Amino acid sequence: MATFEQKIKLLTGLLMGDRAKNGPFYIDIDLTERCNLNCLGCPYHNVDKKLLREQKQIPQDMPLDVLNRICRELKVMNTHTLIFQGTGEPFLYPHLVECVQIGKKLGFFVILMTNGTLLNANIIQALSDVGLDTLKISLWAISEEQFAKNYPGTKTETFHRVEEGLNRLGDLKKKVNTHFPAIQIHFVINNTNYQSVNAMIDLAARAGSSSVSFSPMVNIREELDTYILSPEQSELFQKSLLKAEKKFASHAITHNIDEACTRLRLGPSVWEHLPCYVSWYHSRIRADGSVQPCGRCSSYVEFGNVYKSSFRDIWNGPSMREFRAKTKTAKGLASLQGSCNCQYCCFVKDNKKIYRVQRWLSPLTALWRASHHDTQ
Repeated sequence: MATFEQKIKLLTGLLMGDRAKNGPFYIDIDLTERCNLNCLGCPYHNVDKKLLREQKQIPQDMPLDVLNRICRELKVMNTHTLIFQGTGEPFLYPHLVECVQIGKKLGFFVILMTNGTLLNANIIQALSDVGLDTLKISLWAISEEQFAKNYPGTKTETFHRVEEGLNRLGDLKKKVNTHFPAIQIHFVINNTNYQSVNAMIDLAARAGSSSVSFSPMVNIREELDTYILSPEQSELFQKSLLKAEKKFASHAITHNIDEACTRLRLGPSVWEHLPCYVSWYHSRIRADGSVQPCGRCSSYVEFGNVYKSSFRDIWNGPSMREFRAKTKTAKGLASLQGSCNCQYCCFVKDNKKIYRVQRWLSPLTALWRASHHDTQ
């Protein structure tokens, strides 16, 4: 995803202080706060309304002109990938196709995330026509029974609509000879569905998916304690994943088994074992314009607002630099746990890669700083 030059710039900034020498490699942009589901563990829309961020009476959409400006700034900063998602459902955003078109015309790799409830032939064709690279569908259930538990209050016919949409994707992919977005199915795992790995692979294969990813459910409120995998269930799930590698290969489907197992092994207190470098290579821009390090942080952790400032200024602004300095240490990360939910961190893979290099280079950097100071 990042070029060699970008990686060198990232490490240079990281080792020399708190100012990034590179722009974000990839960025999440929320297009809308509106949603048509109340997923069990969603931090933005759920039945109990216990959220990381308060829901607004009037959900907000990002203005298309603001999105256009942000994308042009990011292009100058050498960002590679745009991930369009939302604290709501992106398919409810009225300018969805135009957003993808803006990103593709500027040369970005574009990923679009959805809950899969609004897939139809017309929108799929329109997204294909403008060159969408990856359509990522998040699922918490693969049966009526699982759907009832994970989407409380939602009619079971909604599950069949998702199922039909996925099958439609598979059929369309077989028919077209032109560009068609890669399909990725993302499964959120808890104790209602952890035993369904093989069925998940079958569903992904029917949808024409080229990739499948797994993520452990993150607990955002005490009422969900009974849904979280127990240590025994976690171990069984990891064994099921490893056994399924041949089945993935038989369908030519890639996966994130190693990453998923690492996240499960590190568990809820990942911040005790690994620094967080997310603000050096990534940001999330909310539909209300606020800029955050990732989607797990509350409104207490915001670096600025793109409606009032340029993203470029925010990227190396004082709030961002303070956060970078703090998240280099376990003590600093511990101080953020009331504001950021780092359980089963979804940036573990990138953070581990950076840490492996940074921990060896840090002593050399300290020596360089000392010698440089002596010559002043």
